[in-house]
Amino acid sequence: MKIKRILIISNIILLIMSGIGCTEDNSGTIEKQGAEIESLKQELEEQKQEAKEEQRKTEIEEQKKADELIDDFKKRINTIDQNIESLNSKIDSWDSAYSMAMADNDINYNEINQLAELADTYKEECEYAVPRMEEFKTFLTTNEQDLKGSEIDSYKEKIEISDDIVTIKRNSEKMNSDIEYLTQIMEELELSKWYELYEWEDESITYTTDSYIPTYEDYTEYLVLEDGYIHGYPLDYYGEVTDIEISSDIEINIYIMASEADYYKWISEETYEHYTSYEAYEVYYYYRSIDVYDDAYLIVENPSTFEIGDSANIEIIFTVEY
Repeated sequence: MKIKRILIISNIILLIMSGIGCTEDNSGTIEKQGAEIESLKQELEEQKQEAKEEQRKTEIEEQKKADELIDDFKKRINTIDQNIESLNSKIDSWDSAYSMAMADNDINYNEINQLAELADTYKEECEYAVPRMEEFKTFLTTNEQDLKGSEIDSYKEKIEISDDIVTIKRNSEKMNSDIEYLTQIMEELELSKWYELYEWEDESITYTTDSYIPTYEDYTEYLVLEDGYIHGYPLDYYGEVTDIEISSDIEINIYIMASEADYYKWISEETYEHYTSYEAYEVYYYYRSIDVYDDAYLIVENPSTFEIGDSANIEIIFTVEY
């Protein structure tokens, strides 16, 4: 508004000056017009100074907002770094306790309870940290243009935060799966105490029974599954599958159908049979020891995100008993 007024005053001065000397007796008019010109010039100069002052104030205010935004960014990123550092220290404690539990041949409830407490602590901190990381991603999106002026790559920061969130969730899921696995091992060890070697005598013949010691082998499958797609595996393909371990870089769903025929019934939305206890939804990591019939059928699904979601890079490890 002030800039517009400055232009108007400048135009008036020009008009007045152009009119000087147009009449024969204009000495009084000239003096009057000269005074008016000086007054307008002064007003024009004042307006210029005010405009400069307003511009200076605006620049100071914008710089203040930019500084406050950077300070907010630094505080948020510092908090997230502290959260991640704390979570990593808990992972180190978990790895140490897990290694000790696996090192000996006699896993006990105390070791499993210790691991369960570590997993619960990690999960609680995840529930605190992950929402704040999601809030930070929103902050980066909202202020992307302003942060770009400070040479901060919001897109890169969001990618790194998303990767950290995926890692945190996968760690938590793997902890729970490891606890289930150790519990199963412990129960099997307890049960094996009832099947120790024993001998009996029949006249002069001594009979000895021995426990069967199975052997295991792992088979690995790699799969890239597009958004909304599914893939199936017959579980008797390699032999008697005892364990399944699945890792993915995005959330996936896992099902085990009673048979391949039930898989096609599921696709056709007909009545089908499946093992509900082995199902898992929206997971990055899956581990189960399974006990199913030979014709059971594993299904891996990348849930549809309106056909614009990411492809899932998946690794599947089948442990087979011989």
